[in-house]
Amino acid sequence: MLWGRYLPYIEKMKPMSDLCATCKEISGLIIRSANMQSDERITLAMQKALDHISLVEKEREYYKDVLKEAQLLLKGLYTDAANNYNPPLTRPLAMLNIVAHYSFDYAQQVHYPSSPRQAGPIYFLTPRKCGIFGVCCEAIPQQVNFLINESFDTGKGANPVISMVHFYLKNHGLNSVSIHFNADNCTGQNKNNTVIQYLLWRLDTKFSPDWCFGLLKQKFRKAEVDSLDDFIQVIEQSSAVNKAQPVGSSNGELNVETLDWCSYFATLFKKIKGIKGFQHFVVNATSPGVVAARQAVDGPVTQFNLLKEDTQIMEDELPNILPQKGMSTERKWYLYKKIRPFCRYKCKDVTCPLPDAPRLTRSSRQSTSGVDDPPDLAMEIEVPHSPRQSLEPPATQKMW
Repeated sequence: MLWGRYLPYIEKMKPMSDLCATCKEISGLIIRSANMQSDERITLAMQKALDHISLVEKEREYYKDVLKEAQLLLKGLYTDAANNYNPPLTRPLAMLNIVAHYSFDYAQQVHYPSSPRQAGPIYFLTPRKCGIFGVCCEAIPQQVNFLINESFDTGKGANPVISMVHFYLKNHGLNSVSIHFNADNCTGQNKNNTVIQYLLWRLDTKFSPDWCFGLLKQKFRKAEVDSLDDFIQVIEQSSAVNKAQPVGSSNGELNVETLDWCSYFATLFKKIKGIKGFQHFVVNATSPGVVAARQAVDGPVTQFNLLKEDTQIMEDELPNILPQKGMSTERKWYLYKKIRPFCRYKCKDVTCPLPDAPRLTRSSRQSTSGVDDPPDLAMEIEVPHSPRQSLEPPATQKMW
């Protein structure tokens, strides 16, 4: 009360994530310089901060301008303007000189079963995992969320990122000949040579996912989610802009294949040296294999010819399919023994089914110690039945 009455302009700092590493570094530098009472150090730190903010503001304004352009160009092309986007469009964008804009990113993975009334023992366990990768077309707006069930996980490198973007453009894209892509600076996933090489392979030219992820997570925290199908329903109901695209279904059917783009492009293209220093990349169908890169939106252009000699790009040819890692036998038994009691009866055999393979013995478990699975608890936990499990038949009411 006293703080609000006499110092209303002072607020409690809210928790934040995914902050700019450069801003955090400069803030620490300013604080240390002030503690040392060095005017020269403070001046240099402040100037460094101002230069960084100026650069970020330019990039942000460019991002907003591109979004505004895409929205204006798409206006009036909907079949049902009253209800915003309702495909198909009145005319394919490939027939028009229109730029489409997409942003893509990963969200923090979720676990299920999940409930707003969480039972105490599950806090110490690791339920079934589901990764989320979103591709957002801001001009519509609509975001397609790829749900990566633990059984279909292939990691977070360039191969799964490109495979999901490729699937999106083929099945959900606006069929435009000019495209702007926006992604963060994560070199392992987005800003790497393989992603640039994919754009060269497609011969297309040239951040909203966080907003759609926020709507999705708000709904998820308040919902009862015991299976992948429950999670799909949560996403579809979270907002009109969110759409679910499972990489694999609950019955084990693969929907989105992960292709070995890295090995495939290694035979076609060279790498860009110092790729981390560039922020903008442009490729054009009129210059196959050539990338125009800039360090800033108003910076000078540096061109790279990445196409290897005596190489021909075959767009109809696709890389080999990579197998899914799947879940180890030990992980399946972990879910069956530890997580299954927390699922609703109708979802038990979907989320945590009885594994086909026998459980590993202690000796065989030691021989496969490299498996990334959470260890069993040293003590078995008896879980009292919650109201959510009251529909289970008496014959199966036995706990481990």
